[in-house]
Amino acid sequence: MVQQNRAAEAVPYLEKAVQIAPQESRAREKLGSAYLNLNQLSAAQKQVESAVTLDPRSPSLHYLLGSIYRKQGQQEKAKAEFERFQNLKEASGTARP
Repeated sequence: MVQQNRAAEAVPYLEKAVQIAPQESRAREKLGSAYLNLNQLSAAQKQVESAVTLDPRSPSLHYLLGSIYRKQGQQEKAKAEFERFQNLKEASGTARP
């Protein structure tokens, strides 16, 4: 639903997924992405920071968090996250976020 630009519809399902599996970083990543699409930046930041804590070696999580920080005007934090993304991406051979 998030990829189909239906983030508002996706949020309740993703919130339920996070409740069911709070240690699952992917559910938090998707929920954070939905919040970002809805411009609910504080909620997005909270979910993605939690996801990064659960899976600190995921390049895509650092990229998403950097995007959230940039949108909030937190340029130094955004820069640090984009650098982490780049380093992890190079280390894993991942082609894109």
